[in-house]
Parts: sequence; structure tokens; C-alpha cells
Amino acid sequence: DRRFLENLADTIGELENTRLVVYPGNYRFFLKERKLRREKLLKNYLAQQEYIKRTEDFIARNIEGQN
Repeated sequence: DRRFLENLADTIGELENTRLVVYPGNYRFFLKERKLRREKLLKNYLAQQEYIKRTEDFIARNIEGQN
């Protein structure tokens, strides 16, 4: 029950992809921080994918110019 967790817990642990992520705080804090963490991870992933694409495009253009 959420109310029970809200009143009882002062630290929440979540298993995510075989890793334990610890959130110091009550259940409401956990929900908020987990959302922020996932948004940040997604933003970083998308930026990384864009960087990879630009790098691959650059390499492909330069390889074509050498042939």
C-alpha cells in the first residue's frame, strides 16, 4: 500500500537491470527521483545516438572521398 510505504520507508531500493538503485527518502520522493533519473538517462541516450550517427556519417563521407 502506498500510504504504508509513504509513512514507513525512509530509503527505497529498486532493482533496475540487475543493479540496485537506492533512493534516500520516502515513497513519494522515490517516484519523483526515479522519473527524473529515467528522463535524464533517456536524454543522454538520445544525445549519444545522435553523436554516433554524426560520427558515422562523417566517417562514411571521408572514406568515400578517399576512394
